[in-house]
Amino acid sequence: MFILFVVFLLILTVIFFVADINNNPRINSRLFSFYNIFSAETTIEHEFSVSTESVWKALTAFERYNNWFPGIKRLLPVVNSNRYVHGFSFDRFVFEPGASFRLRTTNFLPPFKSRILTFDKNKQLLLEMKFSPLHIEQVSFDLKSNGETTELACVRRSRGLFSFLTVWGFSGKKSHLLENLGYFIPREKTKELPKSDSELESETSLSPAFIIARAVQAGLDGNMDVINAITYKPTRGMAKAALVKVKREGGNLPDEMVAVLAGKEGKVSPAVETADSSGPESSTIFANKDDLVAHSVNEFLDGNEDAVNNLTDRVLRGKAKALLVKIKRGSAERPARPEQPPTAVSNKMPAKTENEDDVIKRLITAGLDGNMDEINALDSRVLRGKIKAAIVKAKRSGN
Repeated sequence: MFILFVVFLLILTVIFFVADINNNPRINSRLFSFYNIFSAETTIEHEFSVSTESVWKALTAFERYNNWFPGIKRLLPVVNSNRYVHGFSFDRFVFEPGASFRLRTTNFLPPFKSRILTFDKNKQLLLEMKFSPLHIEQVSFDLKSNGETTELACVRRSRGLFSFLTVWGFSGKKSHLLENLGYFIPREKTKELPKSDSELESETSLSPAFIIARAVQAGLDGNMDVINAITYKPTRGMAKAALVKVKREGGNLPDEMVAVLAGKEGKVSPAVETADSSGPESSTIFANKDDLVAHSVNEFLDGNEDAVNNLTDRVLRGKAKALLVKIKRGSAERPARPEQPPTAVSNKMPAKTENEDDVIKRLITAGLDGNMDEINALDSRVLRGKIKAAIVKAKRSGN
C-alpha cells in the first residue's frame, strides 16, 4: 500500500512538474534543476552590475525577504530581549552561524524556526529554512566579484519524500528570485572618467563662437544637455546668456550663428584659439601677460568694458580689475599701452590660412629661438607635447 502511494505521488509530481515547465516564462538568469524521488536541487545564477558589498547588504536585509523571496511572508528575529518590539526588528539580531530566526510562509501555517549555517561576509550566506513540518531547505547564496560586476548563485537543496516541493513552481515565481532581488539592490553612482587627450584636443579645436552657436541651437530645440556639457565655465555662461537673448528676440537663430554653424568659422588653430572671440585675447596675442593686462585696462578706461570682463584667465582678469580699482582710488597710474608685437596675429585669419602643420613649424622655430610663451599658452596638451618634443629633438641633433 505504501509503495502504491509513493508511485502515485511520483506520477502526480511529474505531471504537474511538466505542466509547470510549459509556462515558458521570460527569465534573464541562468537556471539549473535536479530532482529524484528523495532529493531535489535548483540553481539560479545572476550577474549584477554593482559591487559585492551592495549585493551582500541586500541579502542580509532579512526584513525585506518577503518582497523578493517567493513563499516567504515574513522573517522574524529570535533575540533575548524583554522588549516586545525587538522581536520584530533585526536591529538587535547578531548575524553569525547558529543564529536563529522564524520563517512565516504565505499559507496558514505558524512560523517555523530556521537558522544561519554559514555567514562569510561578501562571500557566502547559507541558511536552513523550514517551510513546513515536512519540508526543510538549505538555501545558499554564493557571491563572486568580477571587478565591476558581481555574480550571485542561489542554490536550494532538500532531501526526503517531500523534496519535490523545492522544484515545484521553479519555472514560475521561484526562477525569478534573483531578478526580484535586483530591484532592492541600491544603484551605485558611477564615477565620471576623465577626458582623454584626443577628446580634449577635439574640444579645444572648436572656436568658442561655434560652441556657443551649437549650444544655443540645441537649447532652442529644448536640449540643454549640450550647454551643460560645456566644460569651460565662461563659455558655458556666455552660451546660456546668448540663449536667453535669442529667446527674448523671438527665438530665431541669428544670422551670425547660422554662418558659424555653416562652417565659416568652425575650427581655429589651437595656437591662437581663445575662449571668447570678442575679447582682447582674440584680437591680439601678447608674449607677456602683463602686456595683456595693461592692454585690457586701457581698453576699459577708453570705454570698452568687455575688454576686462571677457578675459578668460581668471588670474589675469583679477589683476586687471585690481589695477582698475587702484587707478580709480589714485594709488596707481594708468599703465602705458603696450605695442602689438610683430608676431601678433588675429583670431580669425590663422583659422583660414594657417593649418596645424604650419603652426607646429612656426612654434618650433620660435622655441628654438627661446620664445616659449606662445607654446606654453596652447590649450591642447597633445599639440604642446608634440612641439616640445620636436624642439628637444632638434636641439639634440644640432649638438
